[in-house]
Amino acid sequence: MPEAGPEIDKATALTILTTEHYTLQMVRSATIADAASRAGHLLTTISASMIALGFVAQLVPVTVLLVMMLVISGGLFLIGLATLFRTVERSARWS
Repeated sequence: MPEAGPEIDKATALTILTTEHYTLQMVRSATIADAASRAGHLLTTISASMIALGFVAQLVPVTVLLVMMLVISGGLFLIGLATLFRTVERSARWS
């Protein structure tokens, strides 16, 4: 018959479980804060880009504006994809 491991009293077991629970809650909270921060940065970048395009639209011809819109939209798309992938990666890792 195999021997049982060392006995752990109830107080020690409760302390271990409480510490583990607290650690998991901290990790979850950090993941949520990171996702919210990334989303906020993305929205700020999109907003600033649209405002800048509005100012530039008053000064340049339409063809130049269209080229700028395509370049800026492509950059925003890539930033959005990076934000999405990183957020999904963080969420999948800790869930």
